[in-house]
Amino acid sequence: MTKSLYAVLAMLRSSPDAPQEQPARLGGLILFLVMVALWDGYDLLALSQTLPELRTSFGLSVSEGGRLVAIANIGTVFGYFVLRRADSIGRKPVLLWSVLGYSLAALGSALAPSPLLFLLAQLASRVFIVSALATAALFAAEEFPLRYRRHAIGLLVSIASLGGVLCAVIAPRLLATSYGWRSTYFVGAGALLMLPYGVFRLRETQSFLTIDQHVVPSLTTIWRAGHGRMLLVCTSLWLLTYSVNQSTTTFWKEHAISDLHLSQQIVGNYVGLAATLAIPLSAAVGPLLNRWGRLRGSVLVYLAMALGLTGAYTLPPGFLLRCALIIMVGTASGALVIATTVTAESFPTKQRGDAMAWSNSLLGRFGFILSPLIMSSLAEERGWSKTMPILAILPMIALCIVWRFVPNKAFRGDGDFDSL
Repeated sequence: MTKSLYAVLAMLRSSPDAPQEQPARLGGLILFLVMVALWDGYDLLALSQTLPELRTSFGLSVSEGGRLVAIANIGTVFGYFVLRRADSIGRKPVLLWSVLGYSLAALGSALAPSPLLFLLAQLASRVFIVSALATAALFAAEEFPLRYRRHAIGLLVSIASLGGVLCAVIAPRLLATSYGWRSTYFVGAGALLMLPYGVFRLRETQSFLTIDQHVVPSLTTIWRAGHGRMLLVCTSLWLLTYSVNQSTTTFWKEHAISDLHLSQQIVGNYVGLAATLAIPLSAAVGPLLNRWGRLRGSVLVYLAMALGLTGAYTLPPGFLLRCALIIMVGTASGALVIATTVTAESFPTKQRGDAMAWSNSLLGRFGFILSPLIMSSLAEERGWSKTMPILAILPMIALCIVWRFVPNKAFRGDGDFDSL
C-alpha cells in the first residue's frame, strides 16, 4: 500500500499537467485523504465484526440483527443532505464535519447502554461515513491530473479496505477485553486525532474555487440540467454494488460461525487475510480501467465479483474458501472504484457533488438498507449458504448497464470530454 502511495506521488512529479505546488501540498493532501479513508473503512466494517456479540449482548435474533443493520443504514441516505452541500459551502468543510461526525458517532456507539441508543449512534455514523469517503473522492477527482485520477481514487478505496482489514484483525482481540464489543468503537473514535491537521492545513480544491457562484442547488437542478440519464446510470451502479457489498461483507461472519462452525479467532484470520490480499486487487482496478477502458475493465471485475461471493458462501473451510473470500472482498472494493470513477467523471465540476449525493448518498443507498433486511430474513429460513448466492445476479446486471450505457470518456472540465 505504501508502494501504491509513492507511485501516485511519483506520477504527479513527472506529470506535465500537474499543479506547480507539488509534491508538498499534494503529498499532504493524499496522506490526509488516506487517513480519512482508513478510519472510514474501519468504522464502516465495525458493525459486521461485532454483530454476533451485539446480538448476544442485547438479546437480538438473527432477523432482528438484520433489521438493526438495515435501519442503521438509513443514515447513508441522509448523507445525501451533507454531501450535496459540497457544491455550495465547499469540499473542505463537508469533509471535516463528516470526519468529526463519524468519530463522535463511534464514541456514542461505544457508550450506548441500549440497542435503541446504539442504533441511533450507528445511524448517525453512516450519515457521515458515506459523506467523508465521497468527499475525499471529490478531492482526488479535482486535485489530481485527469490521467492519474483513477489511480488516486483506487488508492482511497483500497485504503478504506485496509481500514476494514485493521478492524477484522484487531476485533477478536478487542472483543476479548473487559469492554468487549464496545472497545471496537472506542478505537473508531480515534479519527478525531486527524482533525487539527485538516482544519489548519487542508486547502479547498482549486476547481471549487473557480466556480463563479457557490449556491445550494435545488433538488431538481441536476435533473433539469440535462444529466438525468447519466444520473440514473450512476444510481443503478451504486444501488447494485451496495446491494451486493453490504450483505456479503456484513453477514459472512454470521455464516462462518453458524454454518461453518469456525471460531472467532479463525474467522478473524480468514477476514484479515482476505482483506489484506484483496487490497492490491482493488488498487489495480484504477490502472486496469485506464489501460483497458471502463467497458472491458468492468467485465473482469463484475464476473469475478459474482464468482467470489458464490464461493465465499458455498465452499467448505480451506484453501478454496480463502481464495473466494479474497476475490469477494477485492471485487467489492473494485466495484466501488468503478462506480466512483464513472460518477466523478460524468459530470461538470459545479454539479459533481450534487451528482455524487444523488446517485451515491441518496438513491443508491437503498441497496444498503433493503439488501441486509431482505437477505437476513431469507437466511433465517433458508440458511446463509442457500440465500447469499442469489446476489450473484446483480453484478451481471451492473455489467450490462456499464456495457450499454456508460461512455468510455470523462469530463475534463465543465464542458469538455476526454477519452480514456
